[in-house]
Amino acid sequence: ATPGRLLDLAGGDPSKNIKPSVQLVAVTYLVLDEADRMLDMGFEPDIRKIVNQCPSTGLPEEGGGATGLLAGSMRQTLFFTATWPKAVQETASAFTSKEAVQIRIGQGSDGETLTANANVTQVVHVLEECQKPSKLKEILAQLGKGETAIVFAGQKHKCDDVTGDLQRSGLDLWCKTIHSGKDQWTRDEALAQFRELTAGKGQGKFSSGVLVATDVAARGLDIPGLGLMVLLVVNWLACCSVLF
Repeated sequence: ATPGRLLDLAGGDPSKNIKPSVQLVAVTYLVLDEADRMLDMGFEPDIRKIVNQCPSTGLPEEGGGATGLLAGSMRQTLFFTATWPKAVQETASAFTSKEAVQIRIGQGSDGETLTANANVTQVVHVLEECQKPSKLKEILAQLGKGETAIVFAGQKHKCDDVTGDLQRSGLDLWCKTIHSGKDQWTRDEALAQFRELTAGKGQGKFSSGVLVATDVAARGLDIPGLGLMVLLVVNWLACCSVLF
């Protein structure tokens, strides 16, 4: 659940005679995923309200997954974050025990520096906004049979504009978009078709394709075989974690 929705479920609505449907006092595992993004978006007050209603953090033998007399008497907290700046470190310290174990992947010892994957070639083109459409088509025209790409365009209307432009360009490419303005079924269908193309199992007249997306596809996707990712907005480099 999102923090706000979870608080709604835990609090109910006395004015409408709606009782709480979640008992946070019984929580033995508290998992905060994408913690850095939630803090950036201003959810920290809601997260603190949730934490304050849960049992205190404790040792592994006191958590819900343990065995013995102490099991379930305290909570364990799992804190997942793509970045580890000072603000996130301070919040993590407040929500976890002093014995909490830290596992870092691809970061410097200071927690502020991200390490790029050495197997990924990164190319930067410095362009005016009006130059981006033609450059994008030039890059995508180089896709070979069975090759696919994801293009991150930043905003919903921009995704629709880019998708329409590519579909009218004459390039022999499958091209669809996913963003929050599309219903879940449409997004799932487009993503499934894109996975099939990327895996070399595409059917129909297209043997390569492009998926244009907002941050709805920026984190957590695992698409083996994806060969190209294009970011039309530079500051998105810090928030994309598509695996390919």
